[in-house]
Amino acid sequence: MGKNQKLLALANGFLGALAARGVTDIATDNIAFEGPFLAAWRQWQPTVRSPEILPKIEFGGVNQPRNIIFRVDRSTSPFKNVRSEGLDPNPHNSKPEEFLADWCTDLPVSDWLNLADLFLQEVDARNARAADRS
Repeated sequence: MGKNQKLLALANGFLGALAARGVTDIATDNIAFEGPFLAAWRQWQPTVRSPEILPKIEFGGVNQPRNIIFRVDRSTSPFKNVRSEGLDPNPHNSKPEEFLADWCTDLPVSDWLNLADLFLQEVDARNARAADRS
């Protein structure tokens, strides 16, 4: 699997899991997305963390988190309009969990959901810290 294929697989799995968690809109600008995603990525313990399946993601590297969003924008993914229309709650006319099971088969559904949960926890923590500073 090539770099772009890995990024697209990651994008579909991650965004599909967010949709499964009921998320309809996420901030995709670099600051709001990259920090929480990197924190989640570092904590995530998928069943398989193999270079054949997942890209190496790092801030300042070739595969920065923003490339996940850029890659999905330029694809046939059901999430290609995430920046303008939010997350599709019925990717490929299916429930998000079904989409994950049918289209994101490199990892179990539970792994994708765990990554989404870690991301959402980090977003919530950052929002709480920002509110405390105000």
